[in-house]
Amino acid sequence: MLGHSRRTTRTDVALALTLAGLVYLAWVLAVYVAKGAAVQLSALSSGEAGLAVASTLPVRVLRGLFTGTAATGIDIIGPIWLVAGLWLVIRASRQRRIISWSWLVMSLQAIAAILFAVLAGHARGLALAAAPAAPLALPAVTWSPAVVTVAVLIWLATLAWLIHAARLGRGPVRRDGLKTQLSRR
Repeated sequence: MLGHSRRTTRTDVALALTLAGLVYLAWVLAVYVAKGAAVQLSALSSGEAGLAVASTLPVRVLRGLFTGTAATGIDIIGPIWLVAGLWLVIRASRQRRIISWSWLVMSLQAIAAILFAVLAGHARGLALAAAPAAPLALPAVTWSPAVVTVAVLIWLATLAWLIHAARLGRGPVRRDGLKTQLSRR
């Protein structure tokens, strides 16, 4: 379709906004589960079976990512990733960018959340195989509900702002071409 410009529709924007919120909530859940598994596996490292499990690569990676300052960094990266996706959705709603960039950013965040969950599940599976009698209930994990609340409020504010901008119904402007002028009528 050379020569044809693709317009981002309201449906595209609505789907992208919905996906941004759902992907962020999946990110929060995956990080919470991974943090719980890292704390649990740190406490399990006593005994011969525990030391064997603690020396495996998935457990070392999980504990390295989700304990200490790296866990705080991951807590901050999630909302930044959400804001980047929302910014690209806003740019696409104004026809400044194509909507595919926002889909790409949100898809990468979803893939990262899936990888975190798989890593946590694999590490917990190794621990369960090595010490089947050990309790594997998720311990209390320090997580930041303030970061989640702020990110969800940003998402809702962006949604409300875009709905308000759509109700204003900006018409054609002078710098639009004839094709755009005709398609907006």
